[in-house]
Amino acid sequence: MFKKNIIFGIVCMGLIFLAGCSVLTKANVKLSQKQYEDAILLYEKYLEKHPETAEARSGLGIAYFKIGFLDEAIAAFEAVPETKPGEPDATLYKGLAYLKKGETDRAIKVLQGYRNSEQPLIEEEVGLQLKLFTKKMGEDPVTYKKSLSALADQFEAYVNEAALRQKKVDERTRGLSEKDTDGGTDDGGGCGCE
Repeated sequence: MFKKNIIFGIVCMGLIFLAGCSVLTKANVKLSQKQYEDAILLYEKYLEKHPETAEARSGLGIAYFKIGFLDEAIAAFEAVPETKPGEPDATLYKGLAYLKKGETDRAIKVLQGYRNSEQPLIEEEVGLQLKLFTKKMGEDPVTYKKSLSALADQFEAYVNEAALRQKKVDERTRGLSEKDTDGGTDDGGGCGCE
């Protein structure tokens, strides 16, 4: 019984948290929970009042991509505001959507424009996967044209692995930075010693 009360308490806390969240935060949570249809509804609701939000447009595109609505995904990515051109997620998933549609030339052009200076491991992996893809297409285009959707899924999986590696590096870097500025004795800064 105690275990059920704890679980119920955790669920209630989560619901209270979500009740106080913005529609955009709720949409992002739904996207991360792979509840794509719910995420789409929430992103669309948010975009009614905030049409110039790059994060919401990109999230909407990813949700559409995940359920296979590739044209809708591409339209959402293309609507990412000019204030944030080249938004990394929008660029990546727009390229993958073109790849799944069989539009390899457009996919390659979009993916060649991928930049992500804040997450260099992901940028590096996108570049590597793009090189491998173009090499394979050059060697045997007929075979690879038949399996573009699977190649797009594989491309995405490798990029997701790079994202996990990047997250670990960022956490270590953040941890070192906090250690350096906490007044410790390593004289790397933060303590005022020179």
